Amino acid sequence: MTTAVEADLYVQATSQFVPTDWVEITASDDPLPRQLRAIRADSDCDITVRTAGSGDTERVMKFLAGETRYGIFLAVTDISAGAAEGGV
Repeated sequence: MTTAVEADLYVQATSQFVPTDWVEITASDDPLPRQLRAIRADSDCDITVRTAGSGDTERVMKFLAGETRYGIFLAVTDISAGAAEGGV
């Protein structure tokens, strides 16, 4: 059986784990230090991301307050309003 610590250490884009922790997101053009498996917004907003499938192309995702979206997020370059947290 996989422990929570093992899941946290070895999570990859193809892992079957749910996020093992949540971190505050600060928008930046730089790649995230650790890819996110989910994003949750606290306000209605647009969040601009780069995903594992988008390469260098940015995608604008519309969020409702409290909404969580799952994916493999490599960068979060803009949050139009409020704050967001990421699941790792």
